Amino acid sequence: MKGLQERFERASLGGVFLVVTAFYFVLRTGIDLVITGDGLSVAGIIGRFIGSLLFGGVMVAVIAWQRRRGGGASTSADVTAAIRSGQAPLAADPGVWIPALEWRRGQFRRSLWLTPLLFLVFIAMGVALLVLEPGSPIGWLVIVVFVGLGIGVLVQARRAIPRIDGLLHQLRERDGARGAAADAAPTRPAGA
Repeated sequence: MKGLQERFERASLGGVFLVVTAFYFVLRTGIDLVITGDGLSVAGIIGRFIGSLLFGGVMVAVIAWQRRRGGGASTSADVTAAIRSGQAPLAADPGVWIPALEWRRGQFRRSLWLTPLLFLVFIAMGVALLVLEPGSPIGWLVIVVFVGLGIGVLVQARRAIPRIDGLLHQLRERDGARGAAADAAPTRPAGA
């Protein structure tokens, strides 16, 4: 799974668009088949296809923005791998990595309070489905999925923040050592 995530982070935006669009189309078609039973009408397929193209375009725009904020696709994937391992690569440029890590830390800190709020809304929607359609398993499915996702996101954020702080400490120490070495380097007199 981690290898798949890294490949997705390094993939071209065109490839990401195709994967996201196809996944969303298949998911929407499956949901429509289960809930309404009308998932295979021509008008429904065309509508879902257009909606999937729009969804894929918006998601690729968000992913492109996140990649730019994270220093590019390669740096973003390297930062993710470093957060997972807890070790910054020796070739990591503190000028690029420190802002990228601080941005990621901000994302994870926001997710600590935003995730429970967001997933409570989705869980409330699942409860509403249970009340409106007591015989349908969809409400229970929504509740279980969003409780699981919410717990997973919170656990990931709680684990990632200390790792990011450790990486920032490593990079700031390296940056400080480089700055001290540059200040202590002998200089030649102007006329020599």
